[in-house]
Formats: sequence, structure tokens, C-alpha cells
Amino acid sequence: MKKIIGRKMYDTETAKEICEWSEGNGMRYSKETLYKTPNGRYFLWGKGGPMTRWGVAVDGGTIEGSNLIALNENEAMNWLESTDHYDVYAEEFKAHISDA
Repeated sequence: MKKIIGRKMYDTETAKEICEWSEGNGMRYSKETLYKTPNGRYFLWGKGGPMTRWGVAVDGGTIEGSNLIALNENEAMNWLESTDHYDVYAEEFKAHISDA
């Protein structure tokens, strides 16, 4: 999938897939994949059922859908934390981690 956001091309074919996450089933099924472009920008590609953030509004309801959204570094770090990808977080953002 390709999408231009803020005059920048995001492309799942040329970006590196970092990790993926999924949950739920049926109308609540959601699958998300974090990517990193060759220029170091992060983005999320996701798809999901009508009762997820990926659902698409249509006349009289919502259907399953997919989309690509750009993430800044902080948003990518938050996504990795919220999906329990701590090993990937440590690899991608080791400069942002310190001992407690």
C-alpha cells in the first residue's frame, strides 16, 4: 500500500517491516504492522473489522477497512509499549532507554 502524507510517500513495499500485532475476532478483529522507511520514518498499516479504529463509515453503518498512518518517534515508541513489543523497542530506541 502506498500513501502520501505531508508530502512524503509511505510504501509498505519499500519500507522495512518492524513487527506486527493483532487481536480480537470477527467485527473486533484488528491487525497492525509497524514499518520504517529507508529514510527512518515510522508508519503503521492496519486493517480491522467495523468495530475497530480501522472500520470505514458507509451509508448506514461501518464496514471493515484498512489504512496507513504516519507516526513520529514518540508515537512509534508508545505503540511498541502498548503492544508489548519490548524487545523491538529496545532495539529501535535503545538511546531512549535507561535503567530504573
